[in-house]
Amino acid sequence: MSLDDFFRINMPYFMVRIKNDEWVFYNREGLPLGWNDIYKKEHHKEDDAYANVPIRTKYVDITEEFLNLLVDDEKYVSYDEDGKIKEIQLHSGGPGLKDNDEFFESYFRKIILLSRLKRTRF
Repeated sequence: MSLDDFFRINMPYFMVRIKNDEWVFYNREGLPLGWNDIYKKEHHKEDDAYANVPIRTKYVDITEEFLNLLVDDEKYVSYDEDGKIKEIQLHSGGPGLKDNDEFFESYFRKIILLSRLKRTRF
C-alpha cells in the first residue's frame, strides 16, 4: 500500500510510551511523527537524516487519568507489566471512517487534548 492519503501520512494513529516516560506518535503506516528539535531542521535532506532525529517527547502532566481520556475502547490500549498504559491507538482505522462525522468529532477531541500538552525540556 502506498502512502498517498494525507490522513494516513500526517495524522497520529497511535502513540507509544518508551523509556523515561517519553512518547512517540506514529501515522497509520507505523512511521514516526513529531520532529521536536528545530536545530535538526537543516539536516533533513541528508541520507541518514532519521538516524538521530528527536521523534520522542516527554510531556508535562501526561498522567494515566489523562491517557484514559484518549481511550474509546479497551481493545485499542496496551499496558506494561506494571499496568501503566504503554500504547493507545487513537482510532480504529477501518475503511470509510473518514466519511463519518462522528469519527472526526471523536478523533479531533483527542487531538485537542493532546495539543494542549506541554513538553519538558531535555
